[in-house]
Amino acid sequence: MQKHLLALSISALSLTSSFVNAAPSAFTDARSFAMGGVGVASSQPAAASFFNPALLAVKHRDSKDGFGLIIPSANITVADEDDLIDDVDKIQQDKLFDKFSNAIDAAKANPNSANIQNAIDATNNLNTALKGINQDTARADIGAGIAIAIPGNNFAGALFIDATSKAVITTNYRDGVFLDQILTDLNNGQSGNLPSNPEDLLTSDVTGIGAGMAEAGIALATSFDMNGSPVAVGVTPKWVELVSYKYVASANKFEDNNIDSNDYETTSTEFNLDLGVAMMFGAQNEWTAGFAIRNLIPMDIKTVPGGPGLSTNTIDIKPNVKVGIAHQSDIHTIAIDLDVTPNKAFSFEDDTQLIAIGAEFNAWDWAQLRIGGRYNIASDVADDGSRGTLTTGFGISPFGVHLDVAALANQNELGVAAELGFTF
Repeated sequence: MQKHLLALSISALSLTSSFVNAAPSAFTDARSFAMGGVGVASSQPAAASFFNPALLAVKHRDSKDGFGLIIPSANITVADEDDLIDDVDKIQQDKLFDKFSNAIDAAKANPNSANIQNAIDATNNLNTALKGINQDTARADIGAGIAIAIPGNNFAGALFIDATSKAVITTNYRDGVFLDQILTDLNNGQSGNLPSNPEDLLTSDVTGIGAGMAEAGIALATSFDMNGSPVAVGVTPKWVELVSYKYVASANKFEDNNIDSNDYETTSTEFNLDLGVAMMFGAQNEWTAGFAIRNLIPMDIKTVPGGPGLSTNTIDIKPNVKVGIAHQSDIHTIAIDLDVTPNKAFSFEDDTQLIAIGAEFNAWDWAQLRIGGRYNIASDVADDGSRGTLTTGFGISPFGVHLDVAALANQNELGVAAELGFTF
C-alpha cells in the first residue's frame, strides 16, 4: 500500500454527482520548509518566484543580492494517522480474502462441522478487518523545483519550473449486509445458499485520488520609492499543466500495475498569473511587508469517473491570497505569513488556512539554523493534533554554495526537504 500511495503521487507529479477538491499546495523551497512555510516577505531572490515575485526587486543582504540558482529543491510529506498502510499490509499478508473465499467454497461443497466453523471464522476475520479500516486515509505530498534569478532594483527577473502533487488513498467498507447474510446461512445450516466465488462479490473498495500541478514561468519585478520607502511590484506569467488521477478498485483487487495507467488520468494546460507587492520600512529598511496572489485566474480539472455512481471529482484551483511581514539583519530573519483566503480541502482532508512563523539565524554567511511552525486556523478542522506543525532545518553555504535540509512533523505528518543552490 505504501508504494501505491507514493506511486500515485509521483505519477501525478511526472505529468506536469461531483465532488470539489483543492489543488496541491504551492511549491516550498527547503529554506521556507524549515521556517514553517513563510516566504511572502522573507524569501531570498532565488526562491522569490515561488512566493512573491516582488521580492526580486527589494534590497537583500549583499551575499544574497546577486545571481541565484536552485538546482534543484525537493520535498516530500507523508501522513498515515490511521495506520492504513500497516493495516492493509496485514490484511494482504494474512491472505484474509483468499482464506475467506476458500473457506466458503469448502463449506458449500462439503458442509461438515469443521468446514462450517472454518467458514464462520474466516468470514468474521475478514469482516472485522474491513470494518477496522473503513474511511481510514493515507496521503503523500511531493514537490520539486528549479529556478534562476537575477535580482535588481530597476529590473529583476527569474525563470522557474516547479511541480507539486498530492495523493490521498482511502478505504470504503460496503460488505456488511453481504457478509452478515453469509454468517446467517452458515449458522442456520443453509450452506446451499452460499455464493460461488464469494470474493468476486465483495464491494468494499480502495479509492486513490491524486492531483498534480507543474508550472513554468518568468517572474518580473521592479521597484520605486514611495515617501522614502522602497516599494517593489512583481508579476509572474506562467504556463500550468494540471493532472488529475482517480483509481477505484475493490479492496482485494487493488493492483499497483494500474497505478500509472492512462485510463485513470486527465490533463489540462492553462495560462495563469501570480502578482506580488513588497515594501521595506524602518530606520534601516529592516522590515519588509509582502502581499501575494497566486493563480489569479481560477482553474479546474475533472477526474475520470469512478466509484459508486461513477462520480467524478473536480480539482478546483482558486486564487490564493497571502500577506507576510519579516524583520531581517545580517544575523537573523524572523517572519510571519498568513493565508487571507482559506484553501478548500483536497479529497478526504480538512480545509486549510495557515498562519506560519519562522526564524533563521545566520553565522557569517557560512551556516544557518532555522526553526518554525504553522497552525491551521480553518474553523472546520478537528483538533486532533494535526492543526499545528513544527519545522526545523539548517543550511551550509560556503563560498556561495548552498546546501539546505529541513524537516517537519506533527501528530500525523512527517516531511523532509533538501536543496542545492548557488549565489554569486
